[in-house]
Amino acid sequence: MATMFVALCANAQFYGGGTLCYKSVDVPGKSSKSSATSFKIAPELGYNINEMWAVGVGVGYMSTNMATQTTGNIGGFLDVTTTAKLEKDVTILTFSPYIRNTLVKSKIANLFVDGMFNYTKVDYDDNSTNAYGFGICPGVLVKLSDSLSFVTRLGGITYASSKDDTPGAESRNGFEFNLTSLDNLEFGLYFNL
Repeated sequence: MATMFVALCANAQFYGGGTLCYKSVDVPGKSSKSSATSFKIAPELGYNINEMWAVGVGVGYMSTNMATQTTGNIGGFLDVTTTAKLEKDVTILTFSPYIRNTLVKSKIANLFVDGMFNYTKVDYDDNSTNAYGFGICPGVLVKLSDSLSFVTRLGGITYASSKDDTPGAESRNGFEFNLTSLDNLEFGLYFNL
């Protein structure tokens, strides 16, 4: 068994990398203005079992600050305008193991599909939500050199279930087939170790 493990390791290759993202959005309106600023870091470590199969795990941390400022006329006999500001901080932690099958392999790029499981914990104000899901996500890996690759994933077919950590909360379940939304587009780099 030990010989089989050593032979497997000799033919395999580790890779590490991930994604880094910063996003700032302002949404103006007639009586309100909203903004959101997000920072995300999602390192990933994987192991190429052979030319067609790999396993890996990604972890992620995302912090978002959302602010809404509303201005309105309270009416009545006085023409008084009020302004209210609401701020909310949201923290998201993820754990995503996957198994990857390379469907098309060439010298320059590989087309792959990841079968993923995902656990997400969202903390906001004094509340939190736990979510579990699984999915099939397509992607492309472009070999920039022997030691560096560019990788992208786009949407996929996913199922998720989430539940707030409050007494009496009910779970929410959802199914999605999405290969076109840029909201689900990820870019990253892999370093072949």
